[in-house]
Amino acid sequence: MINRRNGFRIGLLVVLVLIGVYLFTSGKQHQMFVDNREIALDGKAHPAEAFVRVAFDGKEPLELASGDRDVTQVVGPSHTVKVEVLNESGDVLKTLDGDFKWVGRKKGMFSVPAFMGGAPSPMVDSPVEE
Repeated sequence: MINRRNGFRIGLLVVLVLIGVYLFTSGKQHQMFVDNREIALDGKAHPAEAFVRVAFDGKEPLELASGDRDVTQVVGPSHTVKVEVLNESGDVLKTLDGDFKWVGRKKGMFSVPAFMGGAPSPMVDSPVEE
């Protein structure tokens, strides 16, 4: 039988394991591709913007032209993003802010056209090298 002391030890062990899992997921760094290529999701085409500036979690922004792909590092499961559509001279035409969650893949890809088009999740499968 489990006496009071052993029950307390087991409960404490469970709590410590849960805290460890939370700290692992909240502090985990992910490599994320940022893609500005046309994409079709759920039968709807999302065209790429000519020039965009994308900043995640208030960090240094990435500048992408149509058809470009870059990589960045993000920490944790929840992120904020700010996408600015630029013209040829670099003036901001449109700005869109939003939040998204990391979807559990080791390497994920954030699709700027899907985000701008209002897709349910801007995270899509990473490209696979053949």
